[in-house]
Amino acid sequence: MHSLAEVNSIAEVITQRQRLVITSHARPDGDSIGSQLALALALRKMDKEVVIVSHDPAPLYFSNFSGIDDLEITTTVEEKFDAVIALECGYVDRTGSS
Repeated sequence: MHSLAEVNSIAEVITQRQRLVITSHARPDGDSIGSQLALALALRKMDKEVVIVSHDPAPLYFSNFSGIDDLEITTTVEEKFDAVIALECGYVDRTGSS
């Protein structure tokens, strides 16, 4: 569990950034895909530029999720961004990307 101070610190960092990458663990499941899509939607409503990347495609049964077509399948991100948000990952290697 994170303290309120930690949560506020994370929120402040996100608020101060404009171009963000969202990712999650390789072989995504419903939790990771839903989390990425929901966060991307919220950030876009804050007028942030957001790219969602995944090492692996979403399973076909998630194809009806709103925004699923925004998921980019890649192992690297070449563009420059202000921050990367890795959801459901205890460590970066779990994303399968660099």
